[in-house]
Amino acid sequence: MSATGRPLRHLAGGTLGAALLTILAPFIPWLATLDLFCYDAWHRLAGQRTMPTRTAIIAIDDASLTRFQDTPLAFWQPQLGAAIATLRTVGVRAIGIDLIHATSAETWLTALGAGDTPAGRGYEAPYREALAAGGIVLAAARPERPGEADLLPPADHLLLLPGGGDDLGLVNLEADADGFIRRLAPALAAEAPSLTLAARLVVAAEPGHRFDDDRRAVPIPFAGPPGTVPRVSLTRLTEADAAADPAVRLLRDRVVIIAAESARLQDLQLTPYARALPTAPPRLMSGGEVHAQTVEAWLSGRRITVPPPWAAPLAAMGLGLLLAWTALRRRPAVTAALTAGLAGACLLVSLALFHVDVWLAPTPLLLGIAGAWASGLSSRAGREARERSRLRQLFARYVSDEVAEMAVREALPDTGGAAADVTVLFLDIRNFTTLSEKLDSHEVFELLNAWLPRACGPILAGRGNVDKFIGDAVMAVFGAPLPLPDHPRRAVEAARAIAAAADDFATWVAHRFAGRDLPPFAIGIGIHSGGAVVGNLGTERRVEFTAIGDTVNIASRLESASKELGWRIVASAAAAAAAGLPTGDRRQVTLKGKAAPFEVVEIPYEQNKSIRSPT
Repeated sequence: MSATGRPLRHLAGGTLGAALLTILAPFIPWLATLDLFCYDAWHRLAGQRTMPTRTAIIAIDDASLTRFQDTPLAFWQPQLGAAIATLRTVGVRAIGIDLIHATSAETWLTALGAGDTPAGRGYEAPYREALAAGGIVLAAARPERPGEADLLPPADHLLLLPGGGDDLGLVNLEADADGFIRRLAPALAAEAPSLTLAARLVVAAEPGHRFDDDRRAVPIPFAGPPGTVPRVSLTRLTEADAAADPAVRLLRDRVVIIAAESARLQDLQLTPYARALPTAPPRLMSGGEVHAQTVEAWLSGRRITVPPPWAAPLAAMGLGLLLAWTALRRRPAVTAALTAGLAGACLLVSLALFHVDVWLAPTPLLLGIAGAWASGLSSRAGREARERSRLRQLFARYVSDEVAEMAVREALPDTGGAAADVTVLFLDIRNFTTLSEKLDSHEVFELLNAWLPRACGPILAGRGNVDKFIGDAVMAVFGAPLPLPDHPRRAVEAARAIAAAADDFATWVAHRFAGRDLPPFAIGIGIHSGGAVVGNLGTERRVEFTAIGDTVNIASRLESASKELGWRIVASAAAAAAAGLPTGDRRQVTLKGKAAPFEVVEIPYEQNKSIRSPT
C-alpha cells in the first residue's frame, strides 16, 4: 500500500474498530457488570432526583411495633381498619397493603372457640368494612418454586374485595443476576393475579390506565435513596384525632402503601442505593418503598430512556477518528492524555444525562475509546517500525545489526555533524601492491572478500562501526553514532582479535596461492582516541556517515608507522591508557605533519607462532 493510503487505512481502522467494539461491549459479561456498577453509582452520586408528590408510605415502624407489642402482627386488623378509615377521611386516591396474612383473625379465633363471642364477631369488623368499600389493593405473591400455590389473602378477605382477583397486586420483586432490584414489569404472570402491586395501584388511582408492554421489565426511575418517599407512622393514623394531624392531612390525593418499615420485619431490598462507594456506605430500601417509588414514577410519566442503538457506535466512530488522527500526528503522551480526557468526558456526560432520566451506558464508549487508542498506537508503532527499518538499512552499511538497532532506538546521529569522543582504528594489508601484481584482478577480489569479513567481524562484535573501505584498508570508529563509554578498550580488543585473525588468514593465503611466490600475509593497525566531528557527509543523492578531525589523521599515521616500528598494533599512549589493557614497548615517534614527537605503545596479542610478522 502506498504511503498516502496507509494513514487513510489507519484512520478508517480506528474509526470502524471503535464502532465495532461499542456494538460488542454489551455482550461481554464483565463489561456488562461494569455498566451495572456505573448505573448504581450514578444513583448514589445523583442523590434525590425528584420530590414524590403522588405517593406516601404508612409505616409499620419500630414505634408501631412498640405501641402494639402485645398484639401479633397477624392480628392487626383493628389497627389496619382504623388507619384505613383515617386515610379515607383525608381523601387518599388508593390504598395498598404490602402484607400477606396467612389467615384471618376471626378464623383463628373461631378455631380457638372464641369466634362466637361479641369480641370475636366484631374483631375484624372495621377492617372487613374497609375491604368491602373498595379502593384497596391487597398483596399476593407468586411462589419461587414451580408447582407451589400462590400466596393469597385469606379466602374470607378475598371474598370481600369488590374486584376479587383484580384487587390483588403481586409483591414479587425480580432481582438481576447480582441480586439487585433495578427493574420491574407491570405484569408478572398471564393469569390472575397478574399485575404487580405498583401497577395495580396505578390502575386504581387512574382507572383505564394502560401500560405499553405490561410483561416487559423496565428500569425503575427511583426518585431518590431510601427515605425519599414521605412516610407517616401507622400509630399516628390510629389516634382519635388522626384526621386533624397535619402530617396525615398531607396524604390527601396520594396513593399510600401500608408497608413493613422496621428492620425487624426483614423486608429490606438491594437496590442501586445498596451499592457501596468509598464515601457512601450501602443503604437498603424497604420493599414497600420500592413499590411506592415505582408508583410515583408511573403516575408522573417518568421513565428511564435509552439512546437509540446507533447513537453509541456513531459517537464511538467520531471519537475513534479523533484518536486515530491524533495518534498518527502527535506524541504518544498527547494521545494518552486525550484518551484519558475523552474517557472522563464520557463518564461525565453519562452522569449528566442520568440526571434527566437518560441512561447512556458508558462502558461501550469506553471500550470503543480504548480500542481506538490501541489502534492508533498500533498504527503509530507500524509507522515507526517502517521508519526504523529504513534507518536500520541506512546504518547497516556502517555497523552491526545490534548497533544499528540501538542507534535507531536510542540515539540518531547528527546529520549536520556533531562533536563526539571516539576511538579510530585503521588497518591495512602489508605489501598489498606486491600481492596485487602477482595475482589477477579476480584473485585480488577473492582475497579481499575472504579477508574483509574476518577483519570487520571483531569491529562489529565490539559495537564499533566500519566507517569505510579504502582499497585494502579499513577505517573503523568506536563511540559513534552510538556513544560507548569504553570505546578505547573495545577498539584495542577488536585490534587484538583482528591481528590474531590475520595470522590464521595468512595460513589460508599460503595454501590458496601456493607456488605463487607471494609475500607472507600481514597487516598493520593504528589506534588513537580523541575528539572528532561525526555525521552524514555528502550530497542529497549520496551520503556516508564518517568521522573527520585530527584524531582520524593520527590513527592513520599510526597505522603507517607500524611497518617501520615492526609492530602489528600501534596505539597512541592516550588510547592505550584509556583502554586499560596490557601494553608492550613504548617509543617516541615523529608522525607526518606533526613537529613534536608522539608517544606510542605496542599492543600485544595471541600470535600464531608459525607466522612471523614482517618488518
